[in-house]
Amino acid sequence: MKGVHLAMFLGGMLVGGVVALLYAPESGEQTRKHIKDFVDKKVEGIKENYSELAEKVKRSYSANPEHHKAESIEG
Repeated sequence: MKGVHLAMFLGGMLVGGVVALLYAPESGEQTRKHIKDFVDKKVEGIKENYSELAEKVKRSYSANPEHHKAESIEG
């Protein structure tokens, strides 16, 4: 019985793989490019957010450095 179950499992995997290849919307190269573009956009967004946050911190500190100095001593 184990042999029959294994053969059925492997056969199902083979059929599933063939169906996936036939119905895949894009080639692997195109899919990898889409993933890379998506990740690149997200990384760029994170960099922009970080830059904006760093600029806000600099402006806040420049506007009132004594306030921040007192907080760092207390905290």
